[in-house]
Amino acid sequence: MGRLAIQLAEGQLDSVTISVAGDIAEHDTSIIGAAALVGVLAESSDVRVNLVNAPLIAKERGINLVQERESEALAIYSNYVGVVVRTSAGEVHLGGTTVNGRIHLLRINDFYLDMEPNAPYMLFTSQIDQPGMIGKVGTIAGSHDANISFMEVGRDAPRGQATMVVGFDDQLTDAILADITAIPGMTSVKLVHQELMTPVQPRLRGA
Repeated sequence: MGRLAIQLAEGQLDSVTISVAGDIAEHDTSIIGAAALVGVLAESSDVRVNLVNAPLIAKERGINLVQERESEALAIYSNYVGVVVRTSAGEVHLGGTTVNGRIHLLRINDFYLDMEPNAPYMLFTSQIDQPGMIGKVGTIAGSHDANISFMEVGRDAPRGQATMVVGFDDQLTDAILADITAIPGMTSVKLVHQELMTPVQPRLRGA
């Protein structure tokens, strides 16, 4: 989730907050914080980032790590981990768990859903919840011969603000991204490469 959050964020990185809830909160979770830092820092550092040196690299760059815990689990999940990446432009909040050993993403900022982030390319969008939005994204993908592996939508209310995560088997071209961005009611489109996970933003303090 750290690797996802850093690619969805904008601005200069300030802090990373890790929250755990449920049975996992009764144990030492320092390795979870270190793992999240590895995800956030790895592709933007000129040194190899690992579980041992990630906290030190973050400290050297003035990036605060905050760890929180709650004894009660979230809904039906016995364990829950949240990652909040705060930057000069705002924050990205992701939350998830594992089910039968498989990662499930449960929260994207203020939206709740349930999906497995297992596609090599994932498109994260923000849009107005309106008729035809899902169909338009699918039509554009089909017209460019881009195969969709999954699509998950979260919304705050009917015809209100919504988010969509679309998994693709194929690399998305600039033309596809431009066409999806141009859909009326679409407010934000961000592509995440699951294999490379190379964050372009935010610029790390001291980097």
